[in-house]
Amino acid sequence: MKHKIEIQTHDTTDAMRMIHQLAVEMVIEDALKIQRKQKLKQLIDEALCNKNEAQFKAYTEEFLQLEEHEIETLG
Repeated sequence: MKHKIEIQTHDTTDAMRMIHQLAVEMVIEDALKIQRKQKLKQLIDEALCNKNEAQFKAYTEEFLQLEEHEIETLG
């Protein structure tokens, strides 16, 4: 009986550890996306100022893809 309780506690501890690890990974991923979106906004502004249509389109497309992925994740 005691052995069974130890196994159950160990399994619960492993499950909680995995949940915490996933939560940490999600927070890091979200922070990286936010940082990339901020950088893309800056690059889009610079492309507009420099009248560089190719860069503007590339950065805008990447930004919109990040936005679309964010909306899909929430929905």
